[in-house]
Amino acid sequence: MTRRLSLPDCQKLLGKSLGEDVSRFSIESQNLYVHVQPSVMLRCLSKLSSDTQLQFSTLTDCFSVDHLATLGLYHIYYQLHSYLIDMTVFVVTSALENDTVRSVTVLFENADWYEREIFEMSGLEFSEHPDLRPLFDAR
Repeated sequence: MTRRLSLPDCQKLLGKSLGEDVSRFSIESQNLYVHVQPSVMLRCLSKLSSDTQLQFSTLTDCFSVDHLATLGLYHIYYQLHSYLIDMTVFVVTSALENDTVRSVTVLFENADWYEREIFEMSGLEFSEHPDLRPLFDAR
């Protein structure tokens, strides 16, 4: 049975589930953003996926935004959906230009292509990725 939560109610449940792992929450344009440090990102995604009250078990998108010129880093967005509560959230972390980010393919197999695209477009590498190579062969 699907139950729809308000963004503030969802934020409260996320806060209970993730605790101090969350750097901050933000609500922008009817979207909920959960900002976390790279060191806890995989743990947060795992908690959100397995939490019985939330079940954010579907990765619907993953992308990076280049803020090198203004902030000197990239933001990486993981868009998760819960069919249980009919809600989408964005888990956001950051990476410096030469950082290596931990792959989330261990949790979400479809992250394979998203991470490969980020690698090809920005050069960000993902540790423990099963096949980190460009999507398109330039030959």
